[in-house]
Amino acid sequence: MGRKKSKEELISEIQSCFDKHGFVNRRVYNEDDEFSSGKTVYNHFGSFKNGCEEAGVPHEDKPQQKDKVKVECLQCGRERRVYPHRAEKEFPDGTSETCGECMDKKQKVSCSWCGEKIIRHNYMVQQAENNFCDQECLGKWRSENIIGEKHPRYKGGTIHEMGKFWSSIREKVIQRDDEKCIECGMNRSEHVEKFNRDINVHHIVPRREFMKSDNKTVNDSNEMDNLETLCITCHMQKEAK
Repeated sequence: MGRKKSKEELISEIQSCFDKHGFVNRRVYNEDDEFSSGKTVYNHFGSFKNGCEEAGVPHEDKPQQKDKVKVECLQCGRERRVYPHRAEKEFPDGTSETCGECMDKKQKVSCSWCGEKIIRHNYMVQQAENNFCDQECLGKWRSENIIGEKHPRYKGGTIHEMGKFWSSIREKVIQRDDEKCIECGMNRSEHVEKFNRDINVHHIVPRREFMKSDNKTVNDSNEMDNLETLCITCHMQKEAK
């Protein structure tokens, strides 16, 4: 245990705290590591206020009035000024947008996919465009609504036309690449056995890029140097990129 400080030492500390912060009370004194605890002052003087009187400095019991912050709940519209520590308690989500009272309020809404009634917090309903029972309903809704141009990976739609002599060109590419995926090395027979389908041929520059050009067609995308043999897994990975 450290040496107990005398009253004179504590009076000097209280005066130093006042000079440093411009005011002094037990909270400010406690939070500053340069000084002893407010409990020590209390034990010597009977109260922190008595200690301030002995030190000849004013005891500011509510200096935090100067530190109040403005908060406004966007859910209920209530606006006021509170101490910082109250703001943290009243807005448990870490923002000044949804107070704890509103977060605790719930309402019934319909699942955007199946229509079943579900219970959700008010703030969640306001923040979300759609509400779902679970991940299954969310997945089904996405499969019906996040498609085509609405999908973040949409690149202009699927081009079904493969061009003239595609079958023979495709076979030539596979033979050129020794009937193997040029990325992972899986051969043609292994691919058929594992996936029950022939090995893939990938367009390095997509066919749609050729279709966009005024002076080119899908046939131009089938040049040998624009084609490579890939297994279905490597093909999907490249298409995703």
